[in-house]
Amino acid sequence: MPVNTQKIMLAFTIGFVAIMLTLKTVHANPANCAKRGELLTKLNERFGESRQTTGLTPNGQVIETYAHPRTGTWTIILTLPNGISCMLASGKAYEHINAPAGQGV
Repeated sequence: MPVNTQKIMLAFTIGFVAIMLTLKTVHANPANCAKRGELLTKLNERFGESRQTTGLTPNGQVIETYAHPRTGTWTIILTLPNGISCMLASGKAYEHINAPAGQGV
């Protein structure tokens, strides 16, 4: 994946989560959290999803988008510095877009 596309996807993902956190609508439900390795295994085995984007928040949390390009399922997870990951959102109709840098949505 070209670096520019990665930057656009990362910016979209971080922007989405930042908005959600600002609105205080994202609350980590303990039922959606697990050790990072366990959660990634579940995403891979159950949905065949692989990491598409990753980014680091100012407070040391890692935000990632996982998706399956053929089935279109996607999941956004947030990993805390203690190694616990929580699913923030998931859905269908994932689409990889090769937009040139500087082009809006």
